[in-house]
Amino acid sequence: MCLICDDNTCEVKRNLQSMILSGITAPAVEVATQKELERIKELEIELRRIRQAIAHLHSRNYEVFYETSDQADQDEEADGEI
Repeated sequence: MCLICDDNTCEVKRNLQSMILSGITAPAVEVATQKELERIKELEIELRRIRQAIAHLHSRNYEVFYETSDQADQDEEADGEI
């Protein structure tokens, strides 16, 4: 019986039981969550660097950047029509 809702089929109870049976403890879940948060921060930093690089390319090569970008858009549209 679930201690939260007093139901035998409660999803919370099943999730907790599966965590207990698999040996996952609260500290292990906390560590996994912390690792995921760190990875998200790393990806956000990488995305920011990519955006900065694109902005830099755009400022240095305005015409070339947009010609290349337009050609890529046309290529994607052509690939989608096949």
